Amino acid sequence: MRKMSKAFRRMLGARDGIAAMEFALVVPFMLLLLLGSAALFDAIQAKNRSIQVSDTTADLISRALQMSDEGVADAFNSAEMVLGDYADRVNLTGMVTGYVYNPDNETWEVAWSEGHNTDNMRGPGDSKPKNFFPLTHSKEMVVFVELETEYTSSMYLVTPAKLNYREETTRLPRYVKNISYDEKDLKEKKNDWKDGEADGNAGGGNNKNDDDDDDDDDDDDDD
Repeated sequence: MRKMSKAFRRMLGARDGIAAMEFALVVPFMLLLLLGSAALFDAIQAKNRSIQVSDTTADLISRALQMSDEGVADAFNSAEMVLGDYADRVNLTGMVTGYVYNPDNETWEVAWSEGHNTDNMRGPGDSKPKNFFPLTHSKEMVVFVELETEYTSSMYLVTPAKLNYREETTRLPRYVKNISYDEKDLKEKKNDWKDGEADGNAGGGNNKNDDDDDDDDDDDDDD
């Protein structure tokens, strides 16, 4: 019994292997903190690059005297060069719109719009309220860039999900009061707008007829 108690006391007082056990417990948390910090830094860098793309696109377009579909594509493609080594992990879609102020309606109305890597663009119905853009300037137009970035992190064990950023940048034309748009490209856009309105009206008409048919069916049921 005495020998057993001595052995038990020796076991309680033993310190061999304590450091190794503490290291084994702490290492997973240290690795998680290290990888998490790297993933966070990587995501912040991707966010900053997308902001630079939006700013650069707006700046390039604001310097133009006249814009076209090809010019918008060139501006976006040139701005994407700032992505650097993030280019393979980033998917960019966006649009640029020229808004002019209508004092009668006190709204900013779409003069032209073009998308990048997307068929979406602003139309006549996408006006902005008076206070959406500043009015304390002598320009007749503002250039508005909307950019959506889908970023796939390289830190798959820490951030497996894709990250989505949205950037908006406003610029005033630098050398003219109003950046005109290529007549041929603008004519095609206006035709697309008209077709879209016609499809919307047609859809609304069909819905109304369907409602009328439903009402007639209800009346027949009541009879």
